[in-house]
Amino acid sequence: MKVSVVQIGNSRSIRPPKAVLEQCGFDKTVEMTVERGRVVLAASDRVRAGWAAAFAAADTSPDAEDREWIQAGRGEAWDDWVPKRFEVWVVRLDRTVGSEIGKARPAVIVSPDDANEALRTVVVAPLRSTLRNRPTRVQVRVRRKTGEVALDQLRTVDKSRLTRRTATLTSAEAKDVSDRLVEMFKL
Repeated sequence: MKVSVVQIGNSRSIRPPKAVLEQCGFDKTVEMTVERGRVVLAASDRVRAGWAAAFAAADTSPDAEDREWIQAGRGEAWDDWVPKRFEVWVVRLDRTVGSEIGKARPAVIVSPDDANEALRTVVVAPLRSTLRNRPTRVQVRVRRKTGEVALDQLRTVDKSRLTRRTATLTSAEAKDVSDRLVEMFKL
């Protein structure tokens, strides 16, 4: 199929037919790369397509004893207590081995919200106040203090290790963390 290159303002673009966009599953944004002289478009919002339904279908709800224990520790209803991606929580990271970061410290929730709602665990990246400028770290400012999100120290922890929510990363910081994670795990 041939499509024309058109002028849009100061840029040039192509306008594929609507049917082609729908067939490819393109909605609001697409990932565009150039491979061996060819433009390749891929849907960018399909990464976790269907996760919410899959988690909902799985039996991951806590039993009555777990609900009672969690509520007693937080004073909140279970349904109101769901950590969100890019929130900063104080997490008890004790019982470490070797060079793992330990003790209670702030950490950024990096697991997707669909998983955070359905599972009893979350993936966290500890915050460090010592700036090391490693490529696996992202500098952030939380509660008037500059630190680094240690993406080289990711841990999956039970929600019972979360003690209190302290902040939320800015949109720019959240994007930096997300972009760095993609860069770290890209093949």
